[in-house]
Amino acid sequence: MAHLLVDKQVQDNRTESLARPDNDEGLAASRGRFRWAVTVVRMFIGVAFLGSVGDRFGLFGSPGAPGVSWGNFTNFAIYTGQMNSFLPNVMIPALAAAESVIEGVLGLGMLFGAWLRVTVWASSVVLFLFGIAMTISLGVSSQFPYAVFVLATGGWLLASVDASFISADALFARARRPPSHWSARRMRE
Repeated sequence: MAHLLVDKQVQDNRTESLARPDNDEGLAASRGRFRWAVTVVRMFIGVAFLGSVGDRFGLFGSPGAPGVSWGNFTNFAIYTGQMNSFLPNVMIPALAAAESVIEGVLGLGMLFGAWLRVTVWASSVVLFLFGIAMTISLGVSSQFPYAVFVLATGGWLLASVDASFISADALFARARRPPSHWSARRMRE
């Protein structure tokens, strides 16, 4: 009977440690490399945003080239109108421009790890909104080629863990922290 109580206590401690967001044991298969996995997911979402913005400005080729979705901003604005068919046509050019700016800023923020508390949540929300708009206007299968909900879920998961392993946020936090010898000397005074 005593061993059952000990096992229950060990299980409770393990459950509590997994619930803490600063714990690297969150993914059992990661074997302590959880922070690297989170960094890769964060950077991948950033590259996806930046790749999308680059495509709409012709960075990957002209319209109709293999692997090119839009090829220019005009085609992207037309697609934005199709994707948001429930909005008035007058709003579409401004919405296309706003989407480009938002995706560019979020892409850079995710790639470099800047302003992560805001960036990861905003990325997730924007991607969920894109997926919902695509589903409403173009049908359920329209968002699958772009893996919109997969990326949105990845952003949501990033918001629930510490995604600042290799990031500008971590670099700036380290720069703001006083040197350890300075802190020890201040305590003695």
